[in-house]
Amino acid sequence: MMPKIRFSHKYYKMPIREAIEKGKHTVIGIQIHEDIYKLPEEFLHYDASFWNGKETEEYPIPLGKGIVIFIFTCYEAEKKVWTSIRRWTPWKEKYYRDLKGKEVEIVIEKGKG
Repeated sequence: MMPKIRFSHKYYKMPIREAIEKGKHTVIGIQIHEDIYKLPEEFLHYDASFWNGKETEEYPIPLGKGIVIFIFTCYEAEKKVWTSIRRWTPWKEKYYRDLKGKEVEIVIEKGKG
């Protein structure tokens, strides 16, 4: 079974929906940050913004230590590197480190995005 990375919404940063559903997604790296809020504000907005059906909204970024995951998506002519900021836990760090170089399934929770 292919490992999954789950999202609560379809974010602006993501590739087109068809690429999410049919493309190949590979984790190409992770970076641990002791304080996510020390990253550039523009990057935080990029990572958290999505359309809620009426307006742009931002998913709350976790305070403190976090993980930035770098994902490469390849589908036909669409090739894109994009990110996901996640709350840090020892379990999540191990999970995402173990995914480096592996193909993953991107799941947008049903009824969202």
